[in-house]
Amino acid sequence: MNDFHDSQWKLLQQIKPPAEQKEILRSRIWNTLQEHPEKFKAKRMMHVKPLLAASLFILLCGAFLIMFQQNSTQPFTQGQMDYTEFNWELKEVYAEESENGLTLYREGEPVPIGSVSEINQEKMDEIVNSYVMFVEEKLENFPYPTMMYIEHVKRVDVGVRYHFFLTPTEDTIIYFTFDYPKLEYAEIFQAVGTLQFNGVEPYLHNEPLYVTHGYGRMIYPVGLEPISIRSNQTEIYYWEDASPAAFKDYLDEISTLPGWEKESEEDDFISFNYGNGHEIISIQLNDKEITYKYSYPNRE
Repeated sequence: MNDFHDSQWKLLQQIKPPAEQKEILRSRIWNTLQEHPEKFKAKRMMHVKPLLAASLFILLCGAFLIMFQQNSTQPFTQGQMDYTEFNWELKEVYAEESENGLTLYREGEPVPIGSVSEINQEKMDEIVNSYVMFVEEKLENFPYPTMMYIEHVKRVDVGVRYHFFLTPTEDTIIYFTFDYPKLEYAEIFQAVGTLQFNGVEPYLHNEPLYVTHGYGRMIYPVGLEPISIRSNQTEIYYWEDASPAAFKDYLDEISTLPGWEKESEEDDFISFNYGNGHEIISIQLNDKEITYKYSYPNRE
């Protein structure tokens, strides 16, 4: 049976119509297309519609993907950023929600040590003009553009209050306050110097940052953690980034300060004199511990 069909199929393949019949068949097909074009157009459209729908779906998905990527990489604008979501390397300090924003506390202590809130330019101007600010300084190379003011409070529990106005985005002002001596100077700058808001990339400076403490003239590295503080006598800090090279760079930076002169080196202490004995500060680095000794010959 199979052989019979095969032989018949071969015979059929050998049948070829003459040229005249081919032309007649071609003419009939052409006339049919001219008389009923809608049938064939509809069939073509039925095949094309799924292709168009798939193409449109791909284009829409691509557009949404591009929009998502742009939104995820652009900085936050006012109303999008949540100023309560941040972190820093300051230890043993936490925040609690309050009526005007956040209140900062040291672990185990009930007394507030600072605050955080989001304000506008008008409120910032009001704050700056409402308190006795002894220091006004723009902090260079910090994680976010920062203006610092130091208010002379002189209360039993607060000597000075630091006011920091940060602008993580163009339209956002985040206002921090810290009270000294509830927090040591080094701790205050550890907070501001390592601050990072969620979703707003901070600037990371590739060189050490130095600041003065309070109203003093000496500079200190940002990133010190207090170990032992005895007012006007000896201060010992843990310096995570300490190394012989970093210490040398620090001493060289001190030597560029106006009024300070390198005086002597004794027992690994390098002493700097300010104003002909008005103030002498001796500095020693022992592994990761940096020690400062203070003396005031002209007062004695």
